[in-house]
Amino acid sequence: MANRANLPFPTNKDGERVHRVGLTDRELATVLASLRLYQGVSNGESMIETLATIGDAEIDTDGGEFDSLTAHEIGALAERLNTGG
Repeated sequence: MANRANLPFPTNKDGERVHRVGLTDRELATVLASLRLYQGVSNGESMIETLATIGDAEIDTDGGEFDSLTAHEIGALAERLNTGG
């Protein structure tokens, strides 16, 4: 197990780094919808079937509470998550 005292990030009980990322409600909904898409495809569902399920549940809009992120906003979120900024 890694020496936690020398790591710049907090770690979980298994010594894995834990990143603290501030997300808006819209960003979190998009991340959750993306994870559900990945989960469905990983479980052998077709992309179309999984997208229909996600769309019906309105995961990316929290049940219609707000608008989905735009392609530009998704790109900016991905960049922020990738760079830690």
